[in-house]
Amino acid sequence: MDTETGQSESQKRTDAETATARAYREVAETRAGAVMIADLEARFACNPFAEGKPDLTAFRCGCLRVLQEIGDQIRRGSENQETARQETAL
Repeated sequence: MDTETGQSESQKRTDAETATARAYREVAETRAGAVMIADLEARFACNPFAEGKPDLTAFRCGCLRVLQEIGDQIRRGSENQETARQETAL
């Protein structure tokens, strides 16, 4: 427990994760963010499996995982925003 803030380590971590997810969402909602995400998807969102090429398959799986994480963060940011909005309405 942090004596200055009164927060546990897990609460601090949760706050940091929420802030990160919010940042992903905020960037994605801008025109530049949408262009960037569309470009990444166009270049890297493909079937990752290349027959007889395990190195290429591994690379593509890694690329796809990064895209999935970006999408997950954007969704978390949206969920956090909706939760905050609901809590404010109460």
